[in-house]
Amino acid sequence: MPNCNCDNKQQRVFNGLGYNAAPSAPSLEININQNNPSPCQSSIDGYTPTPISSPITKSIRRPPNEPPPPPPSAPFLENEYSTPSYLINDNKRREGWRQIGRNASIRAVKAGEAIRNKFNNERNWAIFKLSLCELLFSTILLSLGIVCVCKTKEFCPYYSAIWTSIIFILNSFIGLITSKTNFVDHYITHLILSLISIVLTFVGGTISLINWQLIGTYKQNNERGRQLINPKADEEQMYRAFCLLGEHDSRRISYIYSHMNEYNFRECLIGVKIGIAVNSLQFLITALLGILFLVSIVLCLFRICTKYVGEDNKK
Repeated sequence: MPNCNCDNKQQRVFNGLGYNAAPSAPSLEININQNNPSPCQSSIDGYTPTPISSPITKSIRRPPNEPPPPPPSAPFLENEYSTPSYLINDNKRREGWRQIGRNASIRAVKAGEAIRNKFNNERNWAIFKLSLCELLFSTILLSLGIVCVCKTKEFCPYYSAIWTSIIFILNSFIGLITSKTNFVDHYITHLILSLISIVLTFVGGTISLINWQLIGTYKQNNERGRQLINPKADEEQMYRAFCLLGEHDSRRISYIYSHMNEYNFRECLIGVKIGIAVNSLQFLITALLGILFLVSIVLCLFRICTKYVGEDNKK
């Protein structure tokens, strides 16, 4: 059996020899919640503990959690994402121009409807549009003739673009008046002027074609070539377009070589270009005006025949 001495040490004897026992680990016992038994122990003992509620405990309880308050607004972040003032001004300016364009288009449409309502029928409206087109092209032809006379008189000596365009403009104004008044006498006048205008388109187109072909050419025969355009021209006027040679001519080359210091080649070249352009455009515009005058003649004849046939049926 073990013996206990005053030092509280246990000794053991084996085969007559004594030895000390191995030291034991210290024990630590902790009791938590001794007053309230655990649920497991309570269930073993046969009862379930009930929570003890008191008014003091109820008053200490907190209300349910609420959503956190929103973060404070940062003024510098709002200003950072705001539209700059110059962009706002540009947008306002562009919107103003767009509104002006919309208003102008609306006014144009209303004006066109008001003008169209003033005409009696669709044929008068067609004559009105034809007369406007004739007036436009006749004005262009007149301006081309004036430019040719002022800049390069030798390339359009007959002034065909001027006096033919004056007749065309007069016919256009008669057509506008006819479309508004709807009188038979005005239709007859417009018909006669349209017939005269068609003849003048053939004359003007032929003259412009001859002028275009004779630019840069010269014949020594007085009855042909440049003499056909300007019979009163002297020898110096015949060589006016000295910067352009349509064919080899020793006499003309010698004249240009002997008088080359007296003329401006750059001005001559510009005059040749203007002469070619004016005569080409005159030919094209007269051809187009001839087609428009032909349509006007058809409309006038239809209107006149309808007027007289309607009166005969009434009788």
